[in-house]
Amino acid sequence: MIEGSLQILLIDYADPSEYEDLYFPELREITDFLLLYRVYGLKTLSHILPNLSVIRGQNLFFNYALVAFEMPDFEELGLAGLTTIKRGAVRLEKNPNLCYVDTIKWDYMTKLQ
Repeated sequence: MIEGSLQILLIDYADPSEYEDLYFPELREITDFLLLYRVYGLKTLSHILPNLSVIRGQNLFFNYALVAFEMPDFEELGLAGLTTIKRGAVRLEKNPNLCYVDTIKWDYMTKLQ
């Protein structure tokens, strides 16, 4: 568990292979928010965070619990195990290669009614 937020941001000129050693299989929960911003070369989080299942949103990033913004190489979230966002919204914007976003039931995951 991460008590706080996980922020991956401002990485220029990176190759996708540079993320191969980042692997956190034990991480299942983040108490605050997950922020991805201007990270070049990152295509997915499937290898980095394969078992992340809960983002609590106790503290938010401008009312958001999950943000992926201006990720030029991002193709998929890859968070197959993410089932619950307890508090906060999701913002996925300016990610030109991001696919399958419309297939996720965000209302169900974020418990919006």
